[in-house]
Amino acid sequence: MEIIENEVYTQRETQAILKVSSSTVMRMIKKGLIRAAKVGRQYRIMGKELLRILSPELEDQVGKAYNRARKWVHEGMEDPAPIEEKKLAVMEEKMDSGPSRSAAKNRNSSKDKQL
Repeated sequence: MEIIENEVYTQRETQAILKVSSSTVMRMIKKGLIRAAKVGRQYRIMGKELLRILSPELEDQVGKAYNRARKWVHEGMEDPAPIEEKKLAVMEEKMDSGPSRSAAKNRNSSKDKQL
């Protein structure tokens, strides 16, 4: 059976192509190994998903191309680690400088006693 990239396959057709049980197909969908769209109560799987599963070399090539493109896009951007460290430092400073909740609670209860 030839797999057509832009063809939409049912769960049963996918089961026949992969030569696995229906429960295995469902398990693969639920775990995210096969990306599928739910239409009503049924799942539909694109042919390119089946090709991706059956030819991991192709997926590796696509992944490498994606990583190269991602690296190219992010080359000129600032490293996010120092920004996160700054945010953390500011949050810690706010927590240290402000009154603690228990101190505020004690002040409120003492005010109630005075009234």
